[in-house]
Formats: sequence, structure tokens, C-alpha cells
Amino acid sequence: MKTSNLTQQYSIIILNGEEDTNSIVMKLKNRCIVASVLLNAILEGKMQNKINDRKDLYFGNKEDGTLDNITLAMYKEVNMQNNLGTLSEWLDAIQKISQKACDKIAGNVKDIMIRENLLEKIPSLLECDLNYASAGISIKQYRASQTLYMTTIDYIKAEILEEGEISEETICLIWLIKQSDDLSKIFSAAELKIVEEKYIKLFQKNEFAHTLFKNSIKTNGAVGVKRLLAAKKSISNTSFGHGFVSKIPCIEKSESIFLATESMFESDEERVTYVKKELIDKGHICEIKHVGKISLVEIDNILYELVPDAIRMRLTNIHGVRLRKYVI
Repeated sequence: MKTSNLTQQYSIIILNGEEDTNSIVMKLKNRCIVASVLLNAILEGKMQNKINDRKDLYFGNKEDGTLDNITLAMYKEVNMQNNLGTLSEWLDAIQKISQKACDKIAGNVKDIMIRENLLEKIPSLLECDLNYASAGISIKQYRASQTLYMTTIDYIKAEILEEGEISEETICLIWLIKQSDDLSKIFSAAELKIVEEKYIKLFQKNEFAHTLFKNSIKTNGAVGVKRLLAAKKSISNTSFGHGFVSKIPCIEKSESIFLATESMFESDEERVTYVKKELIDKGHICEIKHVGKISLVEIDNILYELVPDAIRMRLTNIHGVRLRKYVI
């Protein structure tokens, strides 16, 4: 698999379905994207090993056109003394880069991917929610190339979940995805247990993984927000929690979106067909996976349960469906 580099593969996974905002969560993702630029430089041989006890890394010819603009921008921001440091020192330097610089570098990565049709900005699914639509709120979100998104996930799962040697590329991807707390985006709860076991084994037996896994570039603020979101998701997995999350607009409102419809519909097929047409008309890619009392649809590479629902507004019941993110 080499149709895209490490940075693009990582970005495809963590940006798909994410809103284009300046949230703490997106800032963490942007910093991780910068870290992926460094790791990509190592994998592609743009960084060289200095033969010494510290196993220092350094960039060779920096100004002769060997480095692409993104890598060169990362190098200049890191400003490593004497262009020499261990992997941990390079990553520590990335953690200390200003957020403004991280956002700019990550923004350039996204712009290039958009130009190459690997990523696109579309109206957020939240714009379909009755409350947001009524208020006329406009939000953009990222949608990854479906082919590259699925290919990248299949590639990672094949290496991590099956027996056999795990490449340095996959080691980097797993570490990066773990850093931005996005492992649950692509692995089920059962698969995450296997991933954790493999992660520990790699740390113990693989020299490159041992060196990389010792590091973290998370900030305390981002970790706190991520833990809050994880707690909220655990509540939503209970029968009470689904209703709780569905009715209260709060953090991660995109987990549960109310789409108003014209009627209650006589059959599940009619309801799903109506919703699919509405979503496609609004610029989304929608595929029906299962039709039933609770149907399953894939919207912009993400699975949602489609649940009949109604909300009370003033003196009127408004019928519709609840689009609820499906927990894999």
C-alpha cells in the first residue's frame, strides 16, 4: 500500500466526519498531524541516523529541494539545535511548537489533500438537525475519499489483528491514532483488546515501537475533553443514555441528530428511502445497510442507526428520525 504517505493515511482516518472548527479536539489532531510529518520523513528516509550511542536523527540536505514544503515548514518550526536529536527529543520539540504554527502546517496538509481529491469539505450533518436548521447555522465538516478511507482501515486492521510482522508504517499509524484518541473510530470494543495486547508486545519486543511508544504529545486540556466525551459515550450505551443524549444538545451533538420528516410513514422502507433522498440532496453520500424498526445507514463513511422519533415544540409534535452514531 503506497498510494498515499503516512501523513495522508493518518489524516484520512482522524478527519473524516470531523467539523472544521478550532476546538481543543481539532487542535490536538492538528498537532498529531505535525508529528505524522516527522514520522513520515523518517519512513521515507528524509531523516538520517547518526551513528552514535544516542541514536540521533537529523535531516540531510534541507535546502536542495529534497524536502517538500510541509516537511520543511515542520523542520523550521521545531528548530532543533544543531539539527540533531533522538526521536523523543524531536517529538518533544513538536509538543512545544505553538498551536498557531501547528494549525498552519496541518491546514496546509488538508489543503493539499483537498486539491488531490483525498479530502473534501461538505456541509456538516449537523445542518440537517432541526435545531440547527431552524437557526440557519452553517457548519462544514471533512469527508475522506471513501476508497482511501476504507483501504487504509483495512490495511491497518490486517496488520494489527492478524498474525505476522507489523510494519513501521502501521506502528506509526497506531501510535498517532492512539495519541488523538481515535482508535474507537476504526476498532470495535473486542478488537481494541487485541490492539492493546499487540501494542504492549510491540513495546516490549520491537525496538522502533519501544522508542516511539514512550512518547506522548497530548496536552492536559485535550486529554480532559477526550475523557469527558468518552464518559458521555459510555452513558449513551445504556437504554437511559440513548434518550438522554438524544434530547439534550451538548458536547458531540453530532452523535445524535434529529431530522424532521413530513410524516410518520407507513413502512420502514418508505422512511429510509425518504431520509436517503434528503441527505443526498444536502450533499451527503448515503448507503442503506439494513432496513428495520431501527435501520442502519452509512453516511459519509460513518454508520448511523436511524430511529423513528418525535419531539415536542410548543403545542406541536414534530415527527422525524434520530440519526444516532452506531458503535462498532
